[in-house]
Amino acid sequence: MQLLLETKKRVISVLLFFALFILVPTISKAENYQHLVVFGDSLSDNGIDDGNGFLRNSNGKVWPEYLAGLMAVKTLDVRAWSGATSGRGNYNTNASDWSGLLWQVKNYSPTTPLNKTLAIVQIGTNDLHDPDKKITPEQVSANVENALKQLSAKGIKNIIVWNLNTTVVSPGYTDKQYEWYEYYKDKKDTATEQYIKFNHLIKNTVNQLNSHQQSTNILLFDANVALTEIATKFENTTTPWRDTKYYPKENGWFWFDHWHYMTETHKYIADYLFQLI
Repeated sequence: MQLLLETKKRVISVLLFFALFILVPTISKAENYQHLVVFGDSLSDNGIDDGNGFLRNSNGKVWPEYLAGLMAVKTLDVRAWSGATSGRGNYNTNASDWSGLLWQVKNYSPTTPLNKTLAIVQIGTNDLHDPDKKITPEQVSANVENALKQLSAKGIKNIIVWNLNTTVVSPGYTDKQYEWYEYYKDKKDTATEQYIKFNHLIKNTVNQLNSHQQSTNILLFDANVALTEIATKFENTTTPWRDTKYYPKENGWFWFDHWHYMTETHKYIADYLFQLI
């Protein structure tokens, strides 16, 4: 009996050792970052922040704010603009030649220690959600690659880039109560095909960039898998909460409006990103 207890103790000790061996590098890596800078569109826009951004598209905090809290960084610099495309401009005509990803990156001058700064790029939906815009996944991937190279040239050492959600269908395509339903109702399948193609391209782009240079470490955040798993936590993933006049109960609505997430969804996204870091 005593021998059995001793054996169990040794097994538990070994398991704890390996658990710590696996977990500590992840935690210490996150703690190495003191500054977080975010480039993106309305899924990242937290409102006017030091001259950047249009508005917050949620009922509370968005994922950069939650992630900054998890990482305990000293500074959060959100350079995302609602409507931003992967190029220089915006989906909306009021900012057709500015606010896009390439414009954001061009106008970014790092002021924080580069080895302590993590950059995250989230972009692509505005380019591809409306096939009538005639923007191809190849163009979007090329723009993102250009942005990543520019960030690397500016001295950024660590970058995370998102892929696109292909699984959880935006209510903008399916909700008959939506004012733009007639415009979007037949675009879902083509848009999804474009998202899938972009995801394949951006995965290859990240792999190629990492193999051809060693000055910047680039990680791919599989937002598609994350959002698919996150969606299972919610009762409603098909209609938006906004204008329902209901209290936003926990695990109730996934979607804030027809294209954007509830703050609870953003919190889950931040959790997934933190695990990646």
